[in-house]
Amino acid sequence: MPNENGELVIWSSVEHYYQAQKFVGASDPVAKSCMEEIQCAKSPEEAARIGRRIQRQQPNLVRPDWESVKIDAMYKALKCKFATYPYLNSLLLSTAGSVLVEGSPHDLFWGGGRDGEGLNYLGRLLMKLRSEFLGDSSTSQNSLLHQTSENKY
Repeated sequence: MPNENGELVIWSSVEHYYQAQKFVGASDPVAKSCMEEIQCAKSPEEAARIGRRIQRQQPNLVRPDWESVKIDAMYKALKCKFATYPYLNSLLLSTAGSVLVEGSPHDLFWGGGRDGEGLNYLGRLLMKLRSEFLGDSSTSQNSLLHQTSENKY
């Protein structure tokens, strides 16, 4: 995927890209080294640990608009992934008609949570992408991301 300078960068996973996006645009050399550390992580789990640790320990390095752009960062990464790999795209399309829920019992933002109380933004993004790849432009699909927690799915 292109970085903020338009240069092509290869990311090992969606998680690597997503975690690194927390530090995009920072002029601080420490933030740039954080992005490099995330990019070199051996697994998505390690990339997530690094990104979260830095965000927790050095919040001043996180881009100020992170909360307002993080969903778009995940969307871009997922779109690239499913557009690049036909097999994964076909798997996503094979779920047509199904509600997709990230089965994380601990992540109430990206996942469905333990009791279905999570916001499930990962599932929503996957359903939005599936709809786009299928050419469905219905407003019901476009509103998936804007549903409240009372009307999640």
